[in-house]
Amino acid sequence: MNWIKDKLKRLWKWILLSGIVGTVALGATILPLEPSITLENPQVVNWIKPTTDTQWAEDNKKESLHLKFGYQLSQMKESLESKLPRHEEDLQYISECPECVKWELRQNFEADFERAGVVLSKKLEGKTLQQWIDEEFADQLTQKTWKVERLEQASERINNEIRLRESGFLTILDKIPAGHSGRKNIKANERSPIGTIFFIDADCATPGDGSTATCDGDADDSFNDTLDFTETFRAAGDVGIHRRARTATYDDGTDLGFAWDGTIDNPAIIEADYDDSWGDFASSSQTATLTFGSKTITMSASTTGIVARDVIFAQGDNQRDFSYEIDSISNDTITLFLPYKGAQAGSGVTLNVMGEAPQWGNITAAFNVIIAGDEFWQLQGIHFLSSDSNGVIDMDNNHRTLAKDIILECNGASDEGIDLGGINDIGFLMFLKGRIFNCDFGIEFQAEGHDAYISDSLFDGNNVSSSFGIIEEQANSVFITESEFNNWTSDDLTLQTFGSLARLRNNLNMIDLNTFTDLGATSQVLYGYTVEDFNGTIGDSRLLNGFSTTDDDPVLRSTTTPVRSGGGATSIEVHPSTQLSTNWEWSSLKLFEYPIHTDTTSRDYQVFFKAGTTTVEFATSPTAGELWIECEYWATSSGDNHRRVLKSTATMDFTTDADFDQSLTITCNPSQTGILYLRGWYAKTKESTFDNVFFVDPRPVITDT
Repeated sequence: MNWIKDKLKRLWKWILLSGIVGTVALGATILPLEPSITLENPQVVNWIKPTTDTQWAEDNKKESLHLKFGYQLSQMKESLESKLPRHEEDLQYISECPECVKWELRQNFEADFERAGVVLSKKLEGKTLQQWIDEEFADQLTQKTWKVERLEQASERINNEIRLRESGFLTILDKIPAGHSGRKNIKANERSPIGTIFFIDADCATPGDGSTATCDGDADDSFNDTLDFTETFRAAGDVGIHRRARTATYDDGTDLGFAWDGTIDNPAIIEADYDDSWGDFASSSQTATLTFGSKTITMSASTTGIVARDVIFAQGDNQRDFSYEIDSISNDTITLFLPYKGAQAGSGVTLNVMGEAPQWGNITAAFNVIIAGDEFWQLQGIHFLSSDSNGVIDMDNNHRTLAKDIILECNGASDEGIDLGGINDIGFLMFLKGRIFNCDFGIEFQAEGHDAYISDSLFDGNNVSSSFGIIEEQANSVFITESEFNNWTSDDLTLQTFGSLARLRNNLNMIDLNTFTDLGATSQVLYGYTVEDFNGTIGDSRLLNGFSTTDDDPVLRSTTTPVRSGGGATSIEVHPSTQLSTNWEWSSLKLFEYPIHTDTTSRDYQVFFKAGTTTVEFATSPTAGELWIECEYWATSSGDNHRRVLKSTATMDFTTDADFDQSLTITCNPSQTGILYLRGWYAKTKESTFDNVFFVDPRPVITDT
């Protein structure tokens, strides 16, 4: 199958480029002999470890260790000692308990069949359920095996590089002596470290060690694909800079893997060129008028020297934070994919033109970016394309990945922008100013334990059949803010199981929110959405969860009709559920919670309510155990500090009084200065003959007693 061929091509490319020929010291996979060594017909090729210091000194260059400072080698050694055991543990799990892994995969693929409306006994996209499981299992086993072998080899090389430097066999040059003609004539037993910056130019026909932004046939020429940078073990903080607007793409036709980790304060980075390393940038011939929050730029005359898909930034802005991809140009009007949020709003602005984003992959090939057990990586400014069903980016068991200014493009047939899933997963994704286009799933949370923060991004499904902007299939949490969702034919966001949480703030066109209410009472408040400024409407706040009666019916929402005279500018509109009850705490609905800084003064806290919209909608009024307010405050003045929770005991008439004048009051007298929490709760089961809608004034009345 094609995916197997892709994995083998990637594995053998690494073997051939690394100069591996000989011993089985790393436990390399033994493949059947073929008549010739090619990527399509690989024979047994194993690494012959160097046996002399001279051989080690040369072999270590394949890991770019000759370009590293001593402190970086020590950091790399420490990183490997932490990283390798994690991958060995993952490989052991897959190898020793394949049925455990396949059981987990079955849960995910059965959900895929169900979503597609295909019974499990039939084929989905030409494959049976078992074929999907077996192929994905083999894929994961191949990936983990390769990763362990790769890290073991890197470890040996680093240890020997350190040994050769400490023994004095290698000479470290403080500067390049005269007569060396730059970096070109450095001797085999000399090292001239450059630190962290590497250059990648897809059109360079004479790739070197990536240490300079040149391509003139010398050993220090740029790399010409991303793989040369990411799959060689490097140091935290290393940066691979990609030249923009190239004819060639930055892939080699195989998956992109990552061999090392960054750190929390020094990430590993692959990025587009933001600093004009090749002298490619230009300035606009016309000046621009920019408006904060607008996608439209008006030029002083018909636009020249700038084309669609170019990336620009306004002179005076930080290009790493406020660069923008152009969607279209018509005469003097430039339209951006994302709204401008830099600090140069106004007229007479010069635009700096960086060129089109570097492109990795294509939408007709099923190879992808795999971040598996790789920590603290930053991907910025690169356009990734793939048709791989595991996602353009497949993230498994990784910590703190930052994707910024990236473009993820699919082929619109069973593929995903980002797949957060796999074995023993826990991952943290930050997705900033990105764009996802033409995918079945923009982001799929396929395994539990992931957290994601998404901001200022554009999710465009391009009307792909049965497409979802974001889908949480397991227990995960996501915070989405200032983003736009267009053309998803199923849902913009779906929470498919209890334990899934989503916090949404000021997102445009994100209106199709599916809470999978068919999960019913098993879900309840264990999952749901909290929404601020729904669809860009300031003050429109909503809560949807297992208590919502339909996917489009928030159990709580803000409204401007009705409001209490003298109260807040909005009210909390409550839509009770038949799942509410006083049986236990899980079946109670929190109406509000306010942290209030207070002193030891005794105060009354009064909250007003209204029954029904225009008339009452209750057959019986809620009891004090079904509708109450409470305050939690410090109640000890010596010894250990403890809080008291005091509940109201009064009731209100919801059967005859529909005015906004009924209230509950509670008197709270803290013993210490600090935060008091004022809350409201509701637990009355929805009546069969009434909707039981009621309203709460969110502005409490507080008076000293």
